[in-house]
Amino acid sequence: MYFANVIAGAMGMGVFLNDLWEMLTLFVACITFVIATLALERAGEPPAKNTTTGEPTEAQKS
Repeated sequence: MYFANVIAGAMGMGVFLNDLWEMLTLFVACITFVIATLALERAGEPPAKNTTTGEPTEAQKS
C-alpha cells in the first residue's frame, strides 16, 4: 500500500494516503516484520539441552 502511494505520487496521479496514514502504514509494516522475524528465529532454534552434571568445567576450575 505504501509503495503504491509513492508510485501514484511520482506519476502525478495524486496520493491517496495523507502523512498520518502513511506513517501508520510504515509502522504496522515494521512491527509485522519484527514479529515475523522473531517467530522464524524462535522456530529454527533447537531445543535447549540440560547438559549440567554438577561438576565444574575446565573454565570454572582455573
